[in-house]
Amino acid sequence: MKKLFTIIAVAALAAGVSVSCQKEEEFKNQLVFDGEQYQFDGVEIEFHKEDGIRINPRLVQNSTMKELTIDFARSLVGSRVDLSAVDVYAEVIAEHFVHCIFIDYNDESTLQLTWGGGIDTVLAEEGSYILVQDLGGSNYQIDVYCKSKGHLLEFHYKGVCFEHNYSEDISYGDPANCYVVTETGYYSLPTVKGNSNETVGEVASVEVLWESFGNREKPQAGDLISELSYNNGKIYFHASERKGNAVIAAKDAKGTILWSWHIWMTDKPRKQTYNNNAGTMMDRNLGATSATPDDISSFGLLYQWGRKDPFPGAGELAVKIDWTDSMVETTGAWPDAVASDATTGTIEYALANPMTFILGNGNNRDWLYSEDGANDNSRWQSEKTIYDPCPAGWRIPDGGENGIWAKALGSTVQDWESEAWSTEESGVDLSETDKTLATGVSVWYPFEGLLYGSNGKMGGASEIGGYWSVTTRSKDAYVFSASKRDKTIYNYLDGQRSHGCSVRCMKIE
Repeated sequence: MKKLFTIIAVAALAAGVSVSCQKEEEFKNQLVFDGEQYQFDGVEIEFHKEDGIRINPRLVQNSTMKELTIDFARSLVGSRVDLSAVDVYAEVIAEHFVHCIFIDYNDESTLQLTWGGGIDTVLAEEGSYILVQDLGGSNYQIDVYCKSKGHLLEFHYKGVCFEHNYSEDISYGDPANCYVVTETGYYSLPTVKGNSNETVGEVASVEVLWESFGNREKPQAGDLISELSYNNGKIYFHASERKGNAVIAAKDAKGTILWSWHIWMTDKPRKQTYNNNAGTMMDRNLGATSATPDDISSFGLLYQWGRKDPFPGAGELAVKIDWTDSMVETTGAWPDAVASDATTGTIEYALANPMTFILGNGNNRDWLYSEDGANDNSRWQSEKTIYDPCPAGWRIPDGGENGIWAKALGSTVQDWESEAWSTEESGVDLSETDKTLATGVSVWYPFEGLLYGSNGKMGGASEIGGYWSVTTRSKDAYVFSASKRDKTIYNYLDGQRSHGCSVRCMKIE
């Protein structure tokens, strides 16, 4: 039967710092439980806010022991804690996980040692103890000897340590390509492909590719994301209090990007229920840090159809022909757009080059290259794929005659003119038009424009807006669109898949 053995000494655990120790062979490092030795390749120590630390040996994959955790009090570091003077409980908690020990630290003089879930009070036998010593220079020595209820744990480690902060797992067990951060703090995310549990591969390094406030203010590296590190299948980082967007990448030993994740730093997006039970949508564009009308922060980011990684757009509310000097300011160096061919027009190239805009090819009007003119429709679908850019619980909506917009508007007419908006505004409130998406709340759709698939250049900002759907038609994909130029709402419109358009995420019901 597999064993999970956990030791916890609760000491005001909140946000703090984590230490990853590399095993040194000259010391007799060992982890033994009931006579069976378990292999580990290092130790993590999380330093929490106030008085808490958490110690985890990194058990090798496929170990029958799944986890050993020691939550301890920082004030007790350097002191030998006698476990024979505390209560012990024993319980088999699941078929594959047995022998859990919890040590609850109540105050500096009282500890409670618990086996399982709090049944059959006994004592740890005489001689049982925990001793954690800070040797300086990131060196630690950890000694645990606990014998109780017929079980014996021995854990001894001495080694050099790497520090990083305690973090909240931002995936909450539901991985995605985009993670919403609503407040400053330390976070972590698993290095798995979005919307799956498939690992991205062997990660050698991590990097913040770019950061942006979503306007013309020039950010400095670290303004949004700092203290970036990687350890044992997780990326750790600190998010500042500023709103904006950033992309973090994991790389292999050759420096090739394996995968990248969008960190969306905003107030929590609100749900909006559309008319006719059509569905629930976000109140803002993907990447927008505001849903306020005529606010540049409501524009958000732009996406090529079927790609998970975003591109910044216009940085100001204006109508222009040349946007060269008016784009959103970011950190990082954006490569020139590349022509789509058998090398660049591939999923592999797009994943490894998330900042490179891939132009459409003449064979299929897509950034994804095809010699015979065929299109791959599997990248975005109603069943969320690994390339869907929306946060967990949300997806790219369906479009066309049976899409969410047509259902909410109560019409399958492709387009119609509407006089119910001001030509002075940079978008349209679709709760005030003659046909509405929802009522009783502002439904702001900004005219973010698009990145043209023919040249990668910005156009149409503050004049037109196009919103991707998963629904395809021939070589194109449907967009929901509105145009200030002719005061027309397009229920569904053919969109060239190489264009960079806005995304408005739909709640997965």
